[in-house]
Amino acid sequence: MKAETTKVDLWIKKRLLNEIIYRVVIWSIVSIMTYFILSHTVGFSVIGFFKSYMPKQIDLINRAFPLAFIFTLAATLFRDMAACEKSIWGEETLFGIVGIIVRKFCAEALLWSAALSYGSFFIILITLIQVLPSETSVNPVARGIVIYRIVLLLFVTIANLGCYYFIRREGKSFFLEATSSKRLNPLLYIVAILYAGGGLYIGT
Repeated sequence: MKAETTKVDLWIKKRLLNEIIYRVVIWSIVSIMTYFILSHTVGFSVIGFFKSYMPKQIDLINRAFPLAFIFTLAATLFRDMAACEKSIWGEETLFGIVGIIVRKFCAEALLWSAALSYGSFFIILITLIQVLPSETSVNPVARGIVIYRIVLLLFVTIANLGCYYFIRREGKSFFLEATSSKRLNPLLYIVAILYAGGGLYIGT
């Protein structure tokens, strides 16, 4: 059975940017609903919720950036190989099917990471708006640290969505446009993936 196709679906499929805008709107609505439901539970405390929900943003960034970079490189590597060697990496071949699965997985993983970081950013921002005006005794340095962490979460979200856009967009990748070499191109990807893997290892 096929899924229905609505005007919203058609609008999303027109441009990749439309899909990203649609997802951000949905994430915002879900975050607001989550906070609204939690705030009406018995014994709910805004400050307590803020302290318990505040994630370790630096730790998240140390893992998110290298992972996003690795996912992006892996996905674009398979796309470039399909563009260079269609007889081996085309959609009809076994390697091509593996490449499609890898690209889909990487794209979904980036979206999941973006949704997680954006949800954390949005809920913490809502809580912060309620807490800071009433907490006049809060140290200015502490406020600055909280705001700094929120900005970092937003930056992680934008980075993940940027990588998702890079994976899903049409056209050649930067490496393929720069080298146009069937042999050098995979080599550049492997070096870049190893570099990102080293950054992930150091971050952990």
